[in-house]
Amino acid sequence: MNREKLRQLAPRIGLVLLVIAALVAAKMMGLGHVLSFEGVKQGREQLWAYASQHYLGATLLFIALYAVLTTFSLPGAVALSVASGLVFGVVLGSLYTNVGATLGATGAFLLSRYVIGEWVQKRFGAGTLGKINHEIELNGASYLLVMRLVALFPFYFVNVAAGLTRVRLRTFIWTTSLGTLPGTAVFAYGGSRLQTINSIGDIFTPQVFLAFLLLGLLGAVPVAVQKVRRRRAATTVVFPTGE
Repeated sequence: MNREKLRQLAPRIGLVLLVIAALVAAKMMGLGHVLSFEGVKQGREQLWAYASQHYLGATLLFIALYAVLTTFSLPGAVALSVASGLVFGVVLGSLYTNVGATLGATGAFLLSRYVIGEWVQKRFGAGTLGKINHEIELNGASYLLVMRLVALFPFYFVNVAAGLTRVRLRTFIWTTSLGTLPGTAVFAYGGSRLQTINSIGDIFTPQVFLAFLLLGLLGAVPVAVQKVRRRRAATTVVFPTGE
C-alpha cells in the first residue's frame, strides 16, 4: 500500500479504532451493570438529589452521555431513558432523551457514511444499491419514520444502514427526532412511576406496542399512496386524438 493511499485511509482507521476502544472501555468499567434498570432503581434517590442541586450540569451530562452511548451502541441507553423521567419529569425527560438520541444517532450515521459508506456506494452503487438509492430519494423520509416508530429494527442498525445509502443528513435528523419521540415519552413516563414498576416489560404493555404499530402504519400511508399513483401512471394508456 502506497503512502498516499495510507494517508487517505488513516481517518477511517482511526474512527474504527475509536469505536473498538469505546467498546472495550465500557466492558472493563462494567457500564452495562451500572447503567441498568436495577441500577437506576437502586440509585434513584442519589440521582434525584444530584439533579436537584446541579440541574444544568446534570442535564448537559445526561445528554452528552446518552449521545455517546447511542453513537457507539454501548449499553445503558434504555436505563438512561427511564432515568430521564425519574430525574427530569416526563416532558423534559422526553425532550432531553430525544436530543441525546438524535445527536448519537447522527454520530453513528456519519461514522457509517464516512468510514465505509463511500466505499459501499462506489462498489455497489450501480447495482441493487442504486435501486435502493432511487427509492430512498422518493420515499426515504417515510421509510425512516416508519422504522423509528415501529422499531422493528434495532436503533443502531437503522443508523448504520441509513449511512450506507444516499439519504440526506437533514432528512435523517428530523425523522430520527420525530420518530423516537413517542418511545422516549413512554420510557420517561415509566421512569416517573419507577416505584411501582419492576422491569422494562412493565412499561411496554401490549397497548403500548399496539399504539406504536398504528403510528407506524400511519407513517407508511404516504409511501403506499405514492406507489399506487406511480403504478397507475405507468399503466395508463394515452390514446392519440385526431386534429
